[in-house]
Amino acid sequence: MKNYLKLIYIIIFFISFNIYSQEKKVNWPKKNFVYAELLGNGIFGSINYERQILSKPMWSIRAGVGYYSENTKYVTLPVSVQYTMYLKNSNYLEFGAGYTWAHEQGENYFKSEVSNPDIIHNYFLIAGYKQIFDNHWVFRATFTPLIKNNYDVKFPWFGVSVGKMF
Repeated sequence: MKNYLKLIYIIIFFISFNIYSQEKKVNWPKKNFVYAELLGNGIFGSINYERQILSKPMWSIRAGVGYYSENTKYVTLPVSVQYTMYLKNSNYLEFGAGYTWAHEQGENYFKSEVSNPDIIHNYFLIAGYKQIFDNHWVFRATFTPLIKNNYDVKFPWFGVSVGKMF
């Protein structure tokens, strides 16, 4: 786990050099972003809310609710922090890290009959591309590798998102 934290610190350190070397200030068209994500950090899919918290540099936070199913059903709660780098013509690169909490028996989560549920803690990185259309529609494609969970599983993962800024 220490190696992963070191990697995250190194990525943020190098991104910070790029932040202060940019000459022109680029703002998002809007500060709020709601989107549906297929696969990605919610595992099979999720509905997410993202909020820009700083405009220079462009940092945002995200929270969502999702779904995952193998032999049993899970409700997932992905949260993350992202740095977004402006390219040109409404194209952006995105880098970040996050956490997804997954609770077994998602369909019974709000009922008291769940006994000894399986809870999975997933840690992931984010590297992706984002494009804004018509000043408020967004397409997003990300590589979101799972770097650590409580079952010591690591695997590459990806997600595709479509949403609206407001």
